[in-house]
Amino acid sequence: MTRRLRFFALSCLATLGAASAFATDADACGGCFHAADDPETTVVTGHRMAFAISPTQTVLWDQVEYTGSPQEFAWVLPIKKGARLEVASNAWFEALDAATSTRVVQPQLFCADFGGGDFDNFESTDSGGSGCGCFMMSADSANYAGGGTGGGEDLAPPPPPVEVVRRETVGPYEVVTLATDTPGVLTDWLQTHGFAVDAEIQPIIDQYVAEDFDFIAMRLAPGEGVQSMKPVRVLSPGATPVMPLRMVAAGTGANTAITLYVIGEGRWEAKNFPNAKLEQAEVTWDFATQSSDYSVLRSEVLAKDNARTFLSSYARQGPLLSPVQNSTGQMTRYMTDASPQQYSTIGDLFVQTAILNGEASEFEADCAGRFLKYAPSADVVVNPCAEDGTCAAVEPGQIDARDFECAGVMEGTTLDDLAVAFTGMHPSSVWLTRIEGNLSRVALELDLELQAEKTQVEVDNWLTAGKKQNTPCVESAVAPLLKDTGATPRERRQRKEFAAALLALVGIGAALGRRVRRALPAPSAQ
Repeated sequence: MTRRLRFFALSCLATLGAASAFATDADACGGCFHAADDPETTVVTGHRMAFAISPTQTVLWDQVEYTGSPQEFAWVLPIKKGARLEVASNAWFEALDAATSTRVVQPQLFCADFGGGDFDNFESTDSGGSGCGCFMMSADSANYAGGGTGGGEDLAPPPPPVEVVRRETVGPYEVVTLATDTPGVLTDWLQTHGFAVDAEIQPIIDQYVAEDFDFIAMRLAPGEGVQSMKPVRVLSPGATPVMPLRMVAAGTGANTAITLYVIGEGRWEAKNFPNAKLEQAEVTWDFATQSSDYSVLRSEVLAKDNARTFLSSYARQGPLLSPVQNSTGQMTRYMTDASPQQYSTIGDLFVQTAILNGEASEFEADCAGRFLKYAPSADVVVNPCAEDGTCAAVEPGQIDARDFECAGVMEGTTLDDLAVAFTGMHPSSVWLTRIEGNLSRVALELDLELQAEKTQVEVDNWLTAGKKQNTPCVESAVAPLLKDTGATPRERRQRKEFAAALLALVGIGAALGRRVRRALPAPSAQ
């Protein structure tokens, strides 16, 4: 059997409530189970999640990395009442990942012969993904979700007392929302529909039932293939900085890679897990291999405390809407794999990536230009539109969230992940934080609670290695005369040539001085 590595997307609910209610209002997330009659073994190996936290709402996006090739997927997500599910864009995760992945830059060499080689090499470290899980089922057991808002005739009756709260079609998915207050019933429903629910997961499901969660079950609509999968997001009213992890254990292996992008008014970190930061002074650059040991150091950090440690690899204020300077002293420029074009903000990168993906209209390519004017704003972003499509006027001190939308390819659709992320926030105060983990199954026994990081110090993803090995030359003891910050490779080369000539002139002057002193008569004694 050929095993393949793929990505599919889903979303999970961030539970809402006061910070003091963590124990009872913990967030819930989907679990990943294979079908009872599926001969293949599918394992979730990583998750990428984005989490937007504001006083108005909490939004959670998720993308799951897995191995295997099951016949069909379905997902069951514990949700709080009042949550709604929407389709998101692939470009959202692509832009966040490309912009925040760690880059290791080789340290400067000041060789005696000024032949230090190429100073522009860097190593890009993409550290993987984050989030919730999925349920997998066989094709002949996939008739539970009904025909969407216009159908429902094929809905298999759930065992009482499960209530079908809602049926709908969301993008390529058929979705059904279930409610129950009886432990064990949801497990019965899953097993009735062909899921192999591990005994260790059943108490977790019952715990969510006891905590008054509803459940969303969704699958691809008939005729839709794996290529049709789109990210979805769950929006919930209010704010709770808790990341769902308990049901992530379903369908995972010994370790699960987690990458979490947190969007909020400040820098965030783990509250109930250890936190770590990898300093660039600890990183060694090997000139022989033109690479660093960053990935090794990162693995060592994440393995600490029984693989429960989270690494803060990026935290910046304003990069979604504003240009930012990286730690090398240069303005950060963003690129996609599909185009050599460079962009100055993550918001612009997001829009251009969506256009290249066919998710946004090329006629709206300049819509990102609207974002820049809001970068310094202290007004609050609001969504003035109700679910029925009616919209009110915004008030003074407010920004219409639709100003952060771009036109979609299909008529009536929009590229709106940035608008959803900013709702309830003041643009000038918004940070983007990247937190990474490689969690053991033991670590997945708790939901991740987030808190404001105490120092609120920025963390850049451009690291200049602090140590060197296998240097290609003997370094000069002379300190650099000119700083290379912000210069192009040609300018740096010209400056090094100028420095070499200047030092040569200094040497010649010193030699002439010695000759002149030797030629002068010695002073006579008085």
